[in-house]
Amino acid sequence: MYNEQEKIYTVRTEFASLDRHGYIKPNAYQTIMNKIVEEHLQAYSLDVDSIMPYGLSWVLISFTFDIKKHIKGCQELSAKTWHSEHRGPFYRREIELKDMSGDVVCLATTISILLDLQTRSIYRKKELPFDIGEANKVFLTKASPSFRGKYEFETIDTRAVKRSYIDCLGHVNNCKYGEFAFDALTDTEADLAKISRVEIYFMSELRPHDTFTVDKTTSDGRVLVRGHNNEKEDTSFMVVFSY
Repeated sequence: MYNEQEKIYTVRTEFASLDRHGYIKPNAYQTIMNKIVEEHLQAYSLDVDSIMPYGLSWVLISFTFDIKKHIKGCQELSAKTWHSEHRGPFYRREIELKDMSGDVVCLATTISILLDLQTRSIYRKKELPFDIGEANKVFLTKASPSFRGKYEFETIDTRAVKRSYIDCLGHVNNCKYGEFAFDALTDTEADLAKISRVEIYFMSELRPHDTFTVDKTTSDGRVLVRGHNNEKEDTSFMVVFSY
């Protein structure tokens, strides 16, 4: 039996991940932590390439991160990650990021499902064709697989899915949603030194040739950004920024 928390990873922030004030952009947090998780899953033969022969792929449905110490400039970070819970079709994973002084800079949780690549539906069988190990029930954030609440939104932009947005699963890569939401913020709302928490919910695929509206509202000190798929007439994503 392996202990996931024994593995420590190192990643360096890149110049392109910084905003004009030198802070890490929201989608860059996603990119950094996706890279860490991908390297980790490869070590245990649980990455997408390893499980695709079973006709399955991991698909993120929510990504939550609490910023404890804002990262400024290009620097090296260390990370740990572990599988913390399997409940129904949902697989929860925690990620802890520290700077080189040992201070926690970010605590994150991802919640994923397994996608049946043939039917494009959620894999719901209890038995898996591969071993994911025992869950270590140490939770770092308050996270949910789905967005809850009803709000009135105002449309601020209409966008089209570009070729560069699409990943190997044939849909818009998850890191793009944080980018779309960050673009929707005003200069005041986009002050990264004041954002303390970001929640991203992936609700419906955006695929090639789709168009979508970007809608926004505020509530209780938060900014909510919604992506509405105009082809399927459903909500594709929801991003919540807390200050």
